[in-house]
Amino acid sequence: MAISYHCIGTVQRVASLKKDGIAYSDSSKKAEVISDQFSSVFAKEDSPPLSDITGTGPYPEMLPIRVHAHEVAELLKRLSPQKAAGLESRPSASSHIKEVADEIAPEAS
Repeated sequence: MAISYHCIGTVQRVASLKKDGIAYSDSSKKAEVISDQFSSVFAKEDSPPLSDITGTGPYPEMLPIRVHAHEVAELLKRLSPQKAAGLESRPSASSHIKEVADEIAPEAS
């Protein structure tokens, strides 16, 4: 029996699924493949807390990010008033930000 779902009055079958290069068409095996994929993207209960994870991974430690006030001010001054204003939905918000860019920049860096 294949895994199926209904789509506007028709029955659609789930296509074969591949895992480790092997295609599976059996319903129970496809369910297992989907379950394995789903559970692989979530942390396991016995995973260490993020605070316990050290920089022992395969990637080098990232250097600190430095943001300078003059760089932030330049970016703020280049805001376009034609772009979306965001949650505030104030079309003139970018104009106000551009006017006070030099004052805001030190706090944002």
